[in-house]
Amino acid sequence: MATFYNVMKAAGTLGKRDELFTYIHEIGHALNLAHSWQKDETVPPSPLDPCNGYGDRSFTNYQQEYREDPKATEGDADLFWSVSTWRFTPARPQPVRAERAIVEP
Repeated sequence: MATFYNVMKAAGTLGKRDELFTYIHEIGHALNLAHSWQKDETVPPSPLDPCNGYGDRSFTNYQQEYREDPKATEGDADLFWSVSTWRFTPARPQPVRAERAIVEP
């Protein structure tokens, strides 16, 4: 899991909801979850939403990339925060890639 304190400090996210969101997002990676726009690359693949995964309201999306309109070319963090579920996507029991789920001694 990687979070970069200096980057978060420079971005002004420390002590804000973005800091907590980042930690939980990274825990998702430690649990081998893919980004919302990579669900179609998992084994087995999961379908992407109409916004190619950027319409996901969960920790696996980047809030600044959130879109509700499939034609949108930029994300909307304010809109994300107004609709966020503060959860991981419910139908995601599979790991990112099966071969990465193997833990070597």
